[in-house]
Amino acid sequence: MKLQDLLDQQEFALSVISGHSDQLQASIGGAHVLEVEEPLRWVPPGWIVLTTGIRLWRRPAEQRRLVADLASGGVAALGFGVGVVFDDLPAALVDEARRHDFTVFEVPELTTFRDIVRFVNGQLLSQDMNALRRTIAVRDRLVDAVAEPDPEAALAGRLAQVVRASVSLFDPVGNVVSASRPLDAADHWRRLQRLAPHAEEMPLVVDRNLQAAAILVDGFPVRWVVVTTDHASLASSVVERGLRDATALLTALHRIRLYELDVLRKGRRELLLAIFQPAGDDPRAPRAERSLVARGRGLGVDIDDPHLRVVLASDFVGGALVEELAGEVEATLARQSLTSPTAVIDDRLVMIVPESYPLDQLWGGRSGQLAVGVGLPSGGLHGLSRSRREAEIACVHARRTGPGTTVDQGALALVDWMVLQFDIEQLAPRAARVLEPLSGQQELLETLEAYLQQNMNASETARHMHLHKNSLGYRLRRIEQELGLDLRDPRDLAEIQVALTVMALGG
Repeated sequence: MKLQDLLDQQEFALSVISGHSDQLQASIGGAHVLEVEEPLRWVPPGWIVLTTGIRLWRRPAEQRRLVADLASGGVAALGFGVGVVFDDLPAALVDEARRHDFTVFEVPELTTFRDIVRFVNGQLLSQDMNALRRTIAVRDRLVDAVAEPDPEAALAGRLAQVVRASVSLFDPVGNVVSASRPLDAADHWRRLQRLAPHAEEMPLVVDRNLQAAAILVDGFPVRWVVVTTDHASLASSVVERGLRDATALLTALHRIRLYELDVLRKGRRELLLAIFQPAGDDPRAPRAERSLVARGRGLGVDIDDPHLRVVLASDFVGGALVEELAGEVEATLARQSLTSPTAVIDDRLVMIVPESYPLDQLWGGRSGQLAVGVGLPSGGLHGLSRSRREAEIACVHARRTGPGTTVDQGALALVDWMVLQFDIEQLAPRAARVLEPLSGQQELLETLEAYLQQNMNASETARHMHLHKNSLGYRLRRIEQELGLDLRDPRDLAEIQVALTVMALGG
C-alpha cells in the first residue's frame, strides 16, 4: 500500500501540507496513533504516525523536535488531527516539516484516527491475501503444506524438497522450529547472526550459498527462514523464488494466527462479561449454564472447572494501569498455554485462573502499584459469581492496606464472611443509615477508616495521618457524637466495620 492510496480516499478529506510528491508513492507498513515522547520507540520506519498534539500545546520546540525525530527515523508521514487540541496545524511544526521535506497531512475533525488505522490495516491485510493467492497458483506443493497439522514444519520441508537445499526455520532468538538437516541448523543460525544481527534493518540476506528471509509481522521478526545450497541445488533464482513464496505464506499464516488469537481473546472477554454482567436469562438457570459452558468450551475455556477462582486487580489511579495491564496479562497467560479469560470491569482487571496459578507472574514489576483480591475456588460455573464477590471483598481490604497488597479471601475476618452471605443491595440501606451522619464530612470519614486500619491505635493513626494526637482525639470524639456510637463498644465497632465494608463494595 502506498501513502497516496490513503490520501486519495475522499471520505477522509486529508490535506497534504508538506513533503515531496515522490514520497507519496512510498509503501507504508502501517498506521499508529501516538501522543507520547520518543515515538520512534513504538513506530518502525515506513509507518504513519497520527497525533492530535496533546503534548505539543504551546511547545513549539517540542513540535519541531517531533518532526525532526520522525524524519530521521524514516517514518513515512505525520497525520495531524485538528479541531481537538489545535484549530490549525501549529506553525513551528509545519515550518520544520518543510525544512526536512517531510510529509505532513491534516486530518479534519470529523475524520477519526480509528477509521484511518482500520483502512490502512485492511489494505495491508488485503495485500497479504493477494500475495497468498498468487503463491497458491504458483507453488501448489508449498500451499498444500498449510493444511498440515504443523504447517510451519511442513512448509520448511516442502521448500527443501522444491529447491533441493537445506532449510532451517528459526524463532526470533535462534531456537530451531524446523530443519531439514537438524545437525546443520546451529551453524546456519550463527552464520546468519554474523550477516544480519538486526532483522528489522536487513530482512533479506544473500551470501554465497546462503539465502535467508525474516518473517516480519507489523515490522517485527517472528521467524527466520534460512536456505543453504550445495552443488545439487537448483539455480539461485529458483531458490530465491521458492524462498520468497515460502516467506509470503509464512507471513500470511502468522497474520491469520494473530487475527485468530485476537478473535479468541475478544470472545473470552465477552464470555467473562456474560458470566458477571448477564442480560436476559438468569445465568444460574440450567439451560443458561449449559449455554455458557458450551460457549466457553468453544473458546477453549472450561468455565465449569471446579478449581478455577476469580482474581481482581485494582490500581490507585482510576483504572489507568489495569487497562494497560489487561493486554499484557492476556499475552502472559497465552504464552503459558492458559486460556483464562480477562476483562476490565468497573476499573478493575477481572480474570478467572486456576487456583494453583502463581499470580506474581502476571504483574511483572508493577505488583507494587496494585491491590489484588483473590476469591476461593468456584466449584464450577455456579460458584464463579460467589468467587467474584469474595475477590471484591478481598480487593477492598487490599486497597485499605495500600499498594502492593494481595489478599486471599480465605484469610478474611468473620465480619467479612458475614457481609458475603447477604446481597449487598439488601445491606446497603442499613449501612447508609449508619454512616449518613458523616455524609459530606470526608475528613471525619477518612479519619474513621484510618483509625480502624491502624487497629484503633491512636498514636499510629496520628502518625499515619500526620496529625497531632490531640487533633485526632478531637476528631474521634466528633465521630462518636455524629454517629451516636461508642468506638470502644465492640458491638458498635462491628456495626461500623460492616457498614464501611458494604459501602466500599458499592452499596
